[in-house]
Amino acid sequence: MDFTEHPHQHALAIREVSTGKIRINDEAYQHSVLLTADFKLLPWEVSCVDDLNAALLEPLLASKPEVVIIGTGAEQVFLDPALLQVFYQAGTGVEVMSTAAAARTYNILAAEERITAAGLILP
Repeated sequence: MDFTEHPHQHALAIREVSTGKIRINDEAYQHSVLLTADFKLLPWEVSCVDDLNAALLEPLLASKPEVVIIGTGAEQVFLDPALLQVFYQAGTGVEVMSTAAAARTYNILAAEERITAAGLILP
């Protein structure tokens, strides 16, 4: 699914999410990625929600975002309450949705200059 370009640009813009690919700016990735609130793009060693643990969420919180968006792949999968507790203890909001929806939400929040991070599991 290609996304329409938004008139406000930010350092990391998600341009496409499709099966086996996430395109950020002009680069395509064939693995899950983290987008930090300080505009770092990192590989994420996660292939499904069941892989998640507190240590894999720490890089999302390190840059002190207001909100973290978790993309769970092709379908929305809810996180274990123990994982949600990691965000609550940090005082950070968290939203969980399919990766395509997470990409759209991230772009909107980043364009609004919200301090946002995202963890996107490759669909």
